[in-house]
Amino acid sequence: MEVVFKVLYAIVVLAIACALIASVVSVCRSQVDLAETVRRWFKKASPLESVISVRDPNAIYQDGGVVGLVTGSVDQDDGVFVFRQLAETAGFQSKKPFEYGRERYRVLRIGSASGIKVIVTPTGSTSKNAVLEDVVCELVR
Repeated sequence: MEVVFKVLYAIVVLAIACALIASVVSVCRSQVDLAETVRRWFKKASPLESVISVRDPNAIYQDGGVVGLVTGSVDQDDGVFVFRQLAETAGFQSKKPFEYGRERYRVLRIGSASGIKVIVTPTGSTSKNAVLEDVVCELVR
């Protein structure tokens, strides 16, 4: 009787092992790119610059994303900041604070807004989209 249990036990263990091997082979063939995986193991580590996120010094940010570019000067007078021109502001929400440099600002008023601004010079023309001019702001404390 003991021999029968040992044979049955060996058959069950063998069946489970075969099922596991078959499932691992199936996953490797259908979902895993083995050649690319091995290449990644031997690939050089990426440079530090591609790992560290650096902010654009001419961009304004809301919720961690770029929502505009500072294309004019920024003037300061008595705690009030005036951004002479902001471009590419289609995603900018004027009711929410924004970040520029290392500071957070709140919009007090916007002088003018235009969908597109074309600058024509003797050498050619350029255009800027979603342009805000004379944006008056204060620092958020």
